[in-house]
Amino acid sequence: MQDNALNNQSARHEAAQVLMLGIGDEIFAIEASLVRDSATKAQGDFGRGYRGELTRSAQELTGVCAALQGRCARSASFTGQAATRARELSLAVGRAIVSLQGGDSARQRLEHVGAGLELAPHVLAASSEHDDDAQTANLLIRLETAQLGGAAKDLGRDLATISAALNRVGRDTQALVELGRGLIGDDADGASSFLESLQRTLCEAAELTRKCEAARAPVDRVARAVGVMMSEFDETIEALNAIIRDISRIGVNSGLKAARLGAEGRGLIVIAQELKDVARHISDEGKQLAPVVALLQQATKGLDRTQSQGGGQIAAIDATLRTVLDQLRQSNLRLSGGLAELTKDAAEFGAVLGNAQSNILAMELVNETLRDLVQSIGAGVAPGEFATEDQEERVCGRVGDLVSAFYTMAVERDIHRAVLASVNAPPADRQTPDGPMEDLLWSA
Repeated sequence: MQDNALNNQSARHEAAQVLMLGIGDEIFAIEASLVRDSATKAQGDFGRGYRGELTRSAQELTGVCAALQGRCARSASFTGQAATRARELSLAVGRAIVSLQGGDSARQRLEHVGAGLELAPHVLAASSEHDDDAQTANLLIRLETAQLGGAAKDLGRDLATISAALNRVGRDTQALVELGRGLIGDDADGASSFLESLQRTLCEAAELTRKCEAARAPVDRVARAVGVMMSEFDETIEALNAIIRDISRIGVNSGLKAARLGAEGRGLIVIAQELKDVARHISDEGKQLAPVVALLQQATKGLDRTQSQGGGQIAAIDATLRTVLDQLRQSNLRLSGGLAELTKDAAEFGAVLGNAQSNILAMELVNETLRDLVQSIGAGVAPGEFATEDQEERVCGRVGDLVSAFYTMAVERDIHRAVLASVNAPPADRQTPDGPMEDLLWSA
């Protein structure tokens, strides 16, 4: 009887524990509901507070990325165009230098013409009509007039080439500056440049990530609460398993006691059977609950992992944005400085080109004066007739002796030959032999 009392007392204790577990489950359900409501509220508050901002920021960042890709493509194109412009600029400067060298050749030719014309008065001073001195002076003036006309013609051509080259240099320089302004967005109306707009957008995105980091605090609290609840739930499951084992042991003991007591143990048999049924029922409930517990544990681990990854991602995004902003600031400083330097150099070069153009215009006026002088001298020089072929040969030879020492360019000798050929005399140039080697040695 004492054993029956002990078994009954143990059964009551286990039943009380099961009842307390049921109450604990209800409390767990209430806590889970509160946590769920808190998480739902936090999610709703975050959505209302940041969904629109996040959507707008995402759209702006997408647009910025597209614009940045376009800028990168234009930068690559700018590099190629700048290289092309630089080559064209170098060629234009080279052509201008070559043309200026041609202008120096014209100066030398004019000096040679002046030296030749200075000889004419000395020849005329001792001349009389139809003698060799008069014919020599006459042919000398005709020759130098032709040399002066050729020099004026070539000078005009060189001046036109120089002017075109300088204009091309100016256009290429301005085009290079415009390419640089187009690259970094130098707005004439004072609006912010592309890089400044990009920096502002990225600053807003960085600020938004910090707000998201602050908004994660309620989510972190929910995650911690869920973790605590899952720990308590695990303890409850362990306690429930212990109760099942105790009930099963009590049922077995009750069955053994009932077998020894015989008829007096019928009550114990009923109790043992009820305990076995309770244990089986609890075990079945536990088996059905096992998948749910596994899902809850998996969800908790996923929440912890997402929380950790989310925090790491936000920190990485913030660090990346800060790095990008620093790089953009440095890039903006370099580009702005480069554009300012390019604009300054272009302005200085433009002033040089302006002075050069003014000098070219002055030279063109001088060239016009030379052409008028050629016409005036040509009109005042008589064609001249030689009394004999011997006189013609002597005069041509004497003229060649007087001026051939001045010639340093092939074009001067070509004009000399043409003028002598016009008086039906072979060229007489005894001091500088004709031929390809002579042209090579004396050409400029």
